[in-house]
Amino acid sequence: MRPVTSYDWLDALLKRVAERGREMARKARANGAGAAIPNHPTDAVEDLLTTCEDLLSESGEARGTALAEEVVDHFAEFDRDQRRRFFLALANRFGPDKDLVSSC
Repeated sequence: MRPVTSYDWLDALLKRVAERGREMARKARANGAGAAIPNHPTDAVEDLLTTCEDLLSESGEARGTALAEEVVDHFAEFDRDQRRRFFLALANRFGPDKDLVSSC
C-alpha cells in the first residue's frame, strides 16, 4: 500500500467539495432555481452554454466546481459538430468585443 500524499488529500477534498456542490445544484433544480441540463435536450450545445453562463456568475466555490464538472462531463459526450458549435458560440458569447478591440 502506498503512502497517502498531500495530492491524495487535496484530490479527495476537491471531490467532496464538488459532490456537495452537485447536491446543492440538484436541490436548486428541484426547487426550480438555476439552469439545468435536461435529460433529453433539444439543443445540448445551447443548454451547456447556459450552464457556462451560470458558472461565470456563480459565487460559491462548491457550486462553481460542480458546474464546471458538469460542463466537462457533458462536453465529453458531444460529437465533433457539437464541439465545433460549442467553441464557436463560446468565442462569440464570451470572447472580446471585436469593435472595442478594433478601436484600440
